[in-house]
Amino acid sequence: MRELIFYKSYFRDFYDELDVRAKDKVDHAFLVLETQRNVPQKFVKHITGSSGIYELRASVGSNEYRILFFFESGSLI
Repeated sequence: MRELIFYKSYFRDFYDELDVRAKDKVDHAFLVLETQRNVPQKFVKHITGSSGIYELRASVGSNEYRILFFFESGSLI
């Protein structure tokens, strides 16, 4: 299982403002990221032209939530 580490309170501040449905979708996307060896592109996409930056994706209705992240010890996707 991968360990998630958040920098300062930026993510928590964002997350706390989400409604319940959005929080559930973000939680599910994190669960997939933490537990699956091969994560579907529906949830994770490499940012083209970046050096190891990815976006975690969660969709709720017409809203798209994207959370930028990277792997501390190289890419595992």
